[in-house]
Amino acid sequence: MTPAMHSATSNWLATGARFSPDREALYDVGTGRRWTYAQLYRESLAWAARLQAEQVGVGDRVAVLALNRGETFALLFAVAELGAVLFPMNWRLSTDELRWQLDNSGAKVIFADETHLSVDLGRPVLSLEDGPEADPASLAHPPFT
Repeated sequence: MTPAMHSATSNWLATGARFSPDREALYDVGTGRRWTYAQLYRESLAWAARLQAEQVGVGDRVAVLALNRGETFALLFAVAELGAVLFPMNWRLSTDELRWQLDNSGAKVIFADETHLSVDLGRPVLSLEDGPEADPASLAHPPFT
């Protein structure tokens, strides 16, 4: 991700949260959950803090093995906030193919949803279900605004 993409992606959500905080930003058709710009921004900053706690920084890859879901978007914006790279894994692949992808991706951390936590990827996998479990105020740098 180039610096220009990093700030454009991060700023898009921050701008929405600043100027249209109560406007709907995301609707998850699978769960029916809705996020306003302010809610999605706060959740993405919490994920960014969680990623920093996992030592993720600029240029690091964050793998995600999950069905399409709203929380993945919060993680996407968190990854962009840190200047890292999101690596969405194809859940339709076999375990051997997923392991091959991971071996060649250089992913620093891997997140999976409840459906895929049991897939043996040969390395530790963090649960998306746990949520960010971090305070956005603990970010090592101020967020883009």
